[in-house]
Amino acid sequence: MFPDTLLNSLPEPVLNQIKQLDAEERLELFLQYTVKAKEVWVLIGESGYVMLESTDTISLPVWLHKDTVTLWERADMQPATAQAVSLESFLTTWLPGLQNNETTLVIAPAGSDQPGMVLTANELRDSLREAGAPW
Repeated sequence: MFPDTLLNSLPEPVLNQIKQLDAEERLELFLQYTVKAKEVWVLIGESGYVMLESTDTISLPVWLHKDTVTLWERADMQPATAQAVSLESFLTTWLPGLQNNETTLVIAPAGSDQPGMVLTANELRDSLREAGAPW
């Protein structure tokens, strides 16, 4: 299904397969590919990074590839651009800051009917290290 090599662009059939995965399967794919690609993808809009807010939590959605960001369609979404963050920076700077702010992460959401797995920053850090991230 998902390519073994790093690609600048993902073919449409691969994106369709990813969209069909459940949240746990997308988390596993996220961990494997992110460690290989050494980057995480986030969305940035006019007012900063796109965050999800509910009554009691704030979450940062993250993706494994710039093309997988396009799988997340929201009616209330303001214009935003996918931006890569190096995995080293994400692990050493972003995750500690998110943990301090009690911000959770939503891993690879793929539409309103396919929400992503929600993890704390420490849970994601530990999972990435178990998957082979060196930092």
